[in-house]
Amino acid sequence: MNQFRFFKWGTYAMIITGAAHLFGHFQAPNLSTPAQKNLYDLMSTVQFELDPMFTRSAMDVSNAFSLFLSMMLFLLFVACFIVLRSDPNPELIKKLSISIAVGMLGMVLISLLYGFSIPIILFTIIMTLMFISYFRIKTS
Repeated sequence: MNQFRFFKWGTYAMIITGAAHLFGHFQAPNLSTPAQKNLYDLMSTVQFELDPMFTRSAMDVSNAFSLFLSMMLFLLFVACFIVLRSDPNPELIKKLSISIAVGMLGMVLISLLYGFSIPIILFTIIMTLMFISYFRIKTS
């Protein structure tokens, strides 16, 4: 295998993570208690004026950020895939690897702070693959 294999695996892990996140976004919430149902109703119906042009609920904001995360992972996958397919430059891929690894470290820390177990696992996999990629790629 070539020196870019960990970068390639990390790239594919991003698309899998984005797809898993998107799948989870469209799952119906588990509202098993009256308190959960009440909170869901409040998040969906109470409107805030976030700027002069729009009013949104907390659920709208949550959904937007959820979709932004999936889109960011898909776009990052596409960018990495294009770099891999267009006569890969080891120096560029090394820089991209460390950039993504540091970004995923931030995602892991946020997930740890707010207690999201599945993202902790998936972002840690991407982060680890990209760190390994960074240290395995030889530049001249």
